[in-house]
Amino acid sequence: MIVKFKSGVIEDALLLSVGSDRIRVVVAGRGTTEEWLMLDGHLFDEDGRIIEVQALLALDGVEYSQLIELYARTATAGFGSSIA
Repeated sequence: MIVKFKSGVIEDALLLSVGSDRIRVVVAGRGTTEEWLMLDGHLFDEDGRIIEVQALLALDGVEYSQLIELYARTATAGFGSSIA
């Protein structure tokens, strides 16, 4: 996925898991896994700063429904299609 931080920095991130109110990600250039909070229609990093998901790439067999509910307009392209 592509994410935009409050500072305006845009980075690639790998979505590792999605829970009922949290996601785990690895952001390009950072050496650690991060856990972000989904709350009231927003996504927050570990320091409480808002994160904007700008793009998601769906992979077959991966469950994204909770994140899609949060970012429905972002998730419309490519979901449900096969990746060869």
